[in-house]
Amino acid sequence: MARQMGAKSVDASEVLKSLQGLIQSSPLVRELALREAAKVVRKRSRAIVPVDKGLLKKGIKYTVGPDGAKITASSRDGGAEGEYALIVHESTEMPHKNGQPKFIEKVVIESASDGTVQKALVDAVRERFRQRFGFHLPPDTESED
Repeated sequence: MARQMGAKSVDASEVLKSLQGLIQSSPLVRELALREAAKVVRKRSRAIVPVDKGLLKKGIKYTVGPDGAKITASSRDGGAEGEYALIVHESTEMPHKNGQPKFIEKVVIESASDGTVQKALVDAVRERFRQRFGFHLPPDTESED
């Protein structure tokens, strides 16, 4: 569907198809998109970490670089406290009053399969496109064939 924008005509479906290429070709856009997806995973992981508060919940962090995004959990920097984070995350046998084990892994899998990460990626690219070109991309709509 073409949309008139001043003197230009923009085919929304073609623009949306090119977003994937934009993410791949632009390290800045790729990093922005991965950062937004990592924020979503961090927030959801913090909601199910098996503690009410404390260093482990605050210790769920992310880093984004040229090789992708990395989500980590730590109650402190290394040592016995680092082992504690690993034990709490990995132990499916340990009883938890709150939350659940695999609090990062579970969220990564769920967020990828339920579209949450994809939506964060698309939203980040849409926002960057708006900032760069000054107009909003139309929402993605599935055609009824």
